This record gives sequence, C-alpha cells and structure tokens, in this order.
Amino acid sequence: MSTSKDESIKQTALASICAFGKAPAKQDDRTLKLADVLLAADPLPAEFDFDDKHREIRTPKYGNPPNNNCVIAARAHQTLRFEILERGVLINITDEDVLQEFKKQNGGDNSDIEVLESLKLWRTRGWEAAGQNFKIKAFSKIDQGNHEQIKRTIYIKLGVGLGFFLPDSAITQFNAGQPWDVTRERAAPHGHYVYVPGYTKDGPVCVTWGRKQQMTWAFVDKYCDEAYAIIDAVDTPEKKRNLDEKKIEEFLKTRAPVSAQANRVSPQ
Repeated sequence: MSTSKDESIKQTALASICAFGKAPAKQDDRTLKLADVLLAADPLPAEFDFDDKHREIRTPKYGNPPNNNCVIAARAHQTLRFEILERGVLINITDEDVLQEFKKQNGGDNSDIEVLESLKLWRTRGWEAAGQNFKIKAFSKIDQGNHEQIKRTIYIKLGVGLGFFLPDSAITQFNAGQPWDVTRERAAPHGHYVYVPGYTKDGPVCVTWGRKQQMTWAFVDKYCDEAYAIIDAVDTPEKKRNLDEKKIEEFLKTRAPVSAQANRVSPQ
C-alpha cells in the first residue's frame, strides 16, 4: 500500500526526468482543417525523418524539465527546423528564449498552456528567439486518428505538433529507452505536447526531454487528444504540390490581424 510519502518521492523523481505543461485540448470549430487544404500529391515513403539530412540538429531540453513548458519547447524545436529549411541556418535558440515566452503566455504562474491559444499567438505576434521575431503563416487541425494525414504533414516538412495525456507507463518506457506503446493504463494527468519531425512504419518519432522518442500508432490513437500542422510558409516544392495555398489565403482573411502586442489571445 503506497503512502503520501511514497507518492511525494515518486513525483520528485518524476520531475527530475520529465515535465509537462499542456492544458486539455480546446475545441474551436473555426480552426482551419488540414483536410480542407491538403492536396496529397506526393507518394509517401514508408519512413521519413527531417533530421536524417540535417545531422547538425541537436535535441536540447529547452528547460523541459524542470519547467512545465513543453508547449514552447516544442515550438523551439520546430522553429529550428523551419529556419534550416528556409535559410539553411541553424539558429541559436536558448533556454532563456523559451522560458521568457513561457512566462509571457502563462502570466508567470507556471500554469499549463492551451496549445490552440498558443498557436494563435505564434501566428499573430510571433515570438522572440535568437534575437529575432518568428511568426507562422497559419496552423491547421489534423485528425489525429488519420495516420495518413500525420505522415503527409511530416513528409512535406511542415512537421506535426501532437498533444497527449500520458500514462505513467510512458515515463517508464522513456526511461528504459523503449517506444511509447499502449498498456492497460488509462491516460494520467500528464498533459504533454511534442514536435514530430519523423515517422517510421511503427509510428511517429517526436523530440522530447532531450532526445528523440519513437511511439506507436496505437499509442497515438489511445492517448493523443489534439494534433496540428504548423504552416510557416508555402515556399518549397513539396508544400506547393501538397497544400492549396489559395484556400489558406482565403481562410486567413477571416482571422485576426497580425499584431506585435498581445500576450494573451482575444476572442475571435
């Protein structure tokens, strides 16, 4: 029989290995659906990872752990790859860049962040990292049960953000160097958000807690509660063939204008 002391020891050990920080998924029917702008022009390889051709990329923790800033840490990993793709430059995003943006969005109270609201801020006011301001063009909701959508989004080098409520077994599997896979455990209150630059035949490969982590498709189906494609720009041959830029532009005309001020999202 476990005691409150046992639980405290467990939580302390857990915090030294991993940290979380994602609020429950927020639904907004006005969000752009990836299915509405995805053209699916290119055949998909069985496996793909953006990092395979960019060995200079590292997988820092960006302060997660010890901070519950997974949403912004995932943004940093994605921004690194956007800039390599667009400019061929590996920018120097620091832990402090990530922590400052985290504090802006949660008001400094260490509360969990809603991914949808954070993405709106990324699009409208951007974020400061490596001495620059980075904005995205758009973001779209992926049907997380549609494995084909997830793979195509990764393959055309948009990358994917996946949100989970992780079971304790995911921590055990991570510590053992094992893929995240389903167990009998239900989702625990560990809201976590990760950037996904690759996939294998078994499932997506994300970046989290300082390294790459394989997961199975069954794990995604059971524990994922939200998934997004982040559209930095439609500026590569793969994106032009696989995305309907006209529809994206039409959608953006209905959204809030870009601003450099707000740290919290106003109702749209």
